[in-house]
Amino acid sequence: LEQFKGVLRKISKKTGDSSFLIRQDNADSLCIHREIGTYPLQVLSIQINHEQPMGVGAAGLALLSYLPESEQERILAENEHKLYPYGAITVKKLRLLMKATRERGWSAVGNAAVQGVLGVGIAIADSRGCPKFAISVSSVEARFTVERQKAVVQIIKDEIAVLDSYSCIK
Repeated sequence: LEQFKGVLRKISKKTGDSSFLIRQDNADSLCIHREIGTYPLQVLSIQINHEQPMGVGAAGLALLSYLPESEQERILAENEHKLYPYGAITVKKLRLLMKATRERGWSAVGNAAVQGVLGVGIAIADSRGCPKFAISVSSVEARFTVERQKAVVQIIKDEIAVLDSYSCIK
């Protein structure tokens, strides 16, 4: 976890926005670390130890998108009844977001967990290629144009690249 703390600090410093480290906890995503950026308006809706259904936040969506298909189906079935409070998201919409994530190589989700907020996420694999974590950056929607989303994703990828035993999932 210590190596990820440094990575998140650098990401938040470079982007000015909050960054989050997420891991799977059964059918939920669990925030295990958060760094606050320098931009005057920070998205701090997710605290360390916060859990929510996997897929409703950018990091959880990135992680879910790269899990084995049988695991994805189990999680979607388990969470189907828990999704509505998160921007009225459905399993059908989640499947479309997962497909877009795999095609793009990173997730983008807005107005789900928190209205007016958009996040981007990257799934991180261990040395065997298994998805283990995800990092996301969240900001107010008005600040997160598509061009800025791509720039932030590149910052995340660059910082993950310095880790010895982990890599981005493409």
